Amino acid sequence: MYVNTHAYAYTYLRLSSPYSFEMCNLCECCSNLNKNFHLIFLRMHSGGLGSRQSTPNGYGSRDVSSPSQNDSDYKYGRFDASALHIAHALKQTEIQKAYNKMREKPIDFYLAREEQARLEMKHRKEEDDLYRKFARKREEEDRKIQSEFQDEWERELQRLTHKFEKELATSRRSRDDQNMLTLRHEQQKEDLEKNMTLRRSKKKESITRKMLEHERYETAALVDRQSSEM
Repeated sequence: MYVNTHAYAYTYLRLSSPYSFEMCNLCECCSNLNKNFHLIFLRMHSGGLGSRQSTPNGYGSRDVSSPSQNDSDYKYGRFDASALHIAHALKQTEIQKAYNKMREKPIDFYLAREEQARLEMKHRKEEDDLYRKFARKREEEDRKIQSEFQDEWERELQRLTHKFEKELATSRRSRDDQNMLTLRHEQQKEDLEKNMTLRRSKKKESITRKMLEHERYETAALVDRQSSEM
C-alpha cells in the first residue's frame, strides 16, 4: 500500500507543533523545523514510531505507537478542568452566582413613608415648641430678677437718702461737715450699687443653672418619647 510520506509528515508536524507554516516540500520542512521535530521526522521514516514525544497539549509525554495516537478518531488539543481558560471560566461562574443571591431590602422598604414623614413633622414641631418654651422661661426669669433687684435698689436708696437728709436737718454743721456727709452718702450709694450688682449676678447664675438642668430633663424625656413612637 502506497503512503504519501510528504503529506503524512506535514500533517503530523502540523498537529505536533504550535507553530504554523505553509505547505512545502520535505527538505524545506526539515530545514525550517526545530531540531526536536527534525529528530521526530527522522524516527518516523526510520520506523521508530515507538519513540516518545511531547503530546499536542503539552502535558507530559505519550507513546507515539499507542492505540489512541494512531486512532483516526483521536481528538487533539484535549484539556481537562485544570486548564487555565477553563478554570477561570468556572470560577467566574461561581462568583456570578454569589451576586445573584437575594439580598436584604433597604430600610425604606419596611417603613411607611407617609407615616414616617408625618412623625418627623410632628417631632420637629414638638422640638420647636419646647425650645420656644425654654426661651420664654429664661426671659421671664430675667425680667423677674431685674424687677426684684430694682425694687430693692429703690428701697435701699430711699433709706440712705432719708438718713442723709435727717442728719443734715437735725444738726447745725459747718459747710465742711455737710460736704463730708454728702461724700459719705455718695460712697454709700456706690457701695450699695456694687453689692446689689454682685448679688444679682450670682442669683442669675444660680437660676440659669437650675433652668439648664430642668431643660436637659425635659429634652431627654421628649427624645425618649419620640424614639418609642418611631
